[in-house]
Amino acid sequence: MKRKFKAMLTGLLVLALGSNSLVVHNAKADTASDFINQLTPVVKEVAQKYNLYPSLMMAQAALESGYGQSSLSTKDYNYFGIKGSYDGQSDNLKTAEYNSSGSIYYTTAAFKKYPNPQSSLEDYAQLLRNGLVGSANFYSGTWKENTKSVDDAATALVGKYATDPNYANKLIKIINQYNLTSLDVGTTEKSNTVADGTTSGASSSATNSSDDNSVKISASNSGVGTTNNAATISAKASTSDATVNYASVDADQRVSLSSRFNQQSLYDQIPQDDQNVKTTGWPSNLSAGSAVYVDRVGTVKGSGSSQTWYRIRFTKDNNAQKYWVKSAALTFATAKYYKLSPTIAANLIRKRVVYNHIYETNPLASKLSDPSLAGQASLATNMISIVKNKNSSQLWVRYKTGAGKNAWIQLKRISGTQTFTVNTTKKLSAQYGKYTLYNNVPGTKNAQPQSWNSVSESQISSVKINSLAVNVAKKTIWAHIQIGSQWYWIDNSALN
Repeated sequence: MKRKFKAMLTGLLVLALGSNSLVVHNAKADTASDFINQLTPVVKEVAQKYNLYPSLMMAQAALESGYGQSSLSTKDYNYFGIKGSYDGQSDNLKTAEYNSSGSIYYTTAAFKKYPNPQSSLEDYAQLLRNGLVGSANFYSGTWKENTKSVDDAATALVGKYATDPNYANKLIKIINQYNLTSLDVGTTEKSNTVADGTTSGASSSATNSSDDNSVKISASNSGVGTTNNAATISAKASTSDATVNYASVDADQRVSLSSRFNQQSLYDQIPQDDQNVKTTGWPSNLSAGSAVYVDRVGTVKGSGSSQTWYRIRFTKDNNAQKYWVKSAALTFATAKYYKLSPTIAANLIRKRVVYNHIYETNPLASKLSDPSLAGQASLATNMISIVKNKNSSQLWVRYKTGAGKNAWIQLKRISGTQTFTVNTTKKLSAQYGKYTLYNNVPGTKNAQPQSWNSVSESQISSVKINSLAVNVAKKTIWAHIQIGSQWYWIDNSALN
């Protein structure tokens, strides 16, 4: 089976440029050198940003474009033969393709027309980083943090980006011939936490069927720093057997944009088979930490991996324009959970509105109905959580509704330390000795440390707890424990 895009590009060159296109890989050294020199600054910048090998990116651009001599590269800056449209711009060209039986046929396809080399290389880099829909780690073998050398990254492209068994050798030959590894010098490896929303760290072994012409369709288009950069992916987004499950959540929840949000794009829908997907750049007034509203979640599952998408808008108005983004674009409030069961007086409840999850955390929350809540003077809880968001901290408790379901409810914001009644017994952890005993809650009047020397080992196998002191701002919880006949305050972390 021939490599689909290799055949496509070869056919394109023959038809669009004539017989001269057959010798582009034998271009004169000065032509190759000019091409490399011209692209070097942007290649190094983009590769550094996405933690890829500059040498491999340059070699692929050279191989696929004939050192910048193909019509796609000279007219459209399309160095990688990627189909679709970019910012509404494309070129329709006749190409040679191979069907499942290996027979050649000709068709007309739209290829992306980029405004500059930066856009072309960004689009390609995002493809390697974001993979295919349903297989976000499809090209993870090319990432610097997953490889020991550029040779490993080149080899990882075989059977994925290209079915040509000699594809890696061709790239390595170009790298060696023009000493492209010199481009890798000075590019430091970034953290391997370039997020893509996947829950599976394994690289997918799935490949595209031989009659699928979408092997190089990028999952997101460059939109960094723009306000009106729309692109349409006209070919299939390769979902294979992937399925998308949607869930609505409370529409007033706000989450923050992550530090890498501008490496993602805004989509009009989650890409699936046989759909035209439009992507748009981010408004220029947004930055990391800016709040957006989320009203829907989509989970794409397939090929051994999973991606989570969120539908967002930029204002509270439910009629505002909505976009889909990958989870990598967002960051959620963090919640720390404690398996503690204080009794909560009803007057401490902020609002009698309950949710299946804690508001604005991951997973996002939906409202629940609990008619029995109105008549309760207190709540018997089974878990508490201190939640830290951008501007403040909150205290949430979980309890059983009248229907027997777990539900979360927020307590009123109170400054200082808040004390709750509990009635439970717990064991001290094996490292209890590193925690200090106090006669009062630390930070309150007359609080003094107490010595462990007066405590008998036989008395601490388990301890009774009758109170909890919670300071939400400091994110601390103290437990009032009984050891023998004495009562002490100790950091909740000392308990199992």
